[in-house]
Amino acid sequence: FPNPAFEVLYWQTNEIIHSCKVFNALGQMILSQNDISNQLDISHLNEGFYLIKFETSSEKNIIRRFYKEK
Repeated sequence: FPNPAFEVLYWQTNEIIHSCKVFNALGQMILSQNDISNQLDISHLNEGFYLIKFETSSEKNIIRRFYKEK
């Protein structure tokens, strides 16, 4: 999970991730992806701060902030 990130976000967790959602600084969901591995392509996002919300198999939500650079 490089922070700031340029093109791809990576993560490691003991949880099984079912989906993730990315939100912009205004709280608008701009990306939603199901059946993901341990990385997400963010190359198309504009520069700025974002929140990413992971939904796990144990119905736990994990929320992290990241900064996307050009």
